[in-house]
Amino acid sequence: MNLYLLTQTDTTGYDTYDSCVVHCKNEDVAREMCPGTKDGVWPDMYRKKSKRSYGWVNPPNVTVTFLGVSAYQTNSNSVICSSFNAG
Repeated sequence: MNLYLLTQTDTTGYDTYDSCVVHCKNEDVAREMCPGTKDGVWPDMYRKKSKRSYGWVNPPNVTVTFLGVSAYQTNSNSVICSSFNAG
């Protein structure tokens, strides 16, 4: 499993995430993750919307940076930490 830094600059202001670090298999999985949840999975109510909310952005608007290989090996995806701009 790998560690990735996810950042976005499209959704700014109060009650939004600007970045997070995730633990997952590859860049494609990382791009689909949501920092507002422990396991990184989008809640069903937001998953199919063309413009996602939940304080985050659609996957094409996420910048993914590879940080390295995790020493902790597991098959589960997770959000390690996130930066939330509370209002």
